[in-house]
Amino acid sequence: MPAEITEFTGSVLKMLREQRGLTIQNIADITKLGGRHLEHIEDETYAKLPVRPYLRGFLVLYAKALGYEPERILADYLKRYDAAMSMPKK
Repeated sequence: MPAEITEFTGSVLKMLREQRGLTIQNIADITKLGGRHLEHIEDETYAKLPVRPYLRGFLVLYAKALGYEPERILADYLKRYDAAMSMPKK
């Protein structure tokens, strides 16, 4: 894991994917997840993501496809997701 990463966010996942020369379609092929879901994960478009248990599974698959242990990615990403989803709707 690169030392400069302090928190795994959607943009960090995108950066790691791009550093490996992988496209959304490459990750979709590896994980069997839809490209739109992967884009929503990277863009942190939380409202368009599936419910939390599914999202958790998607993040595990994505982390493994990038070659990372999923625990830290899950903890960081789901913390941001939970905070965003608990905010009152406008």
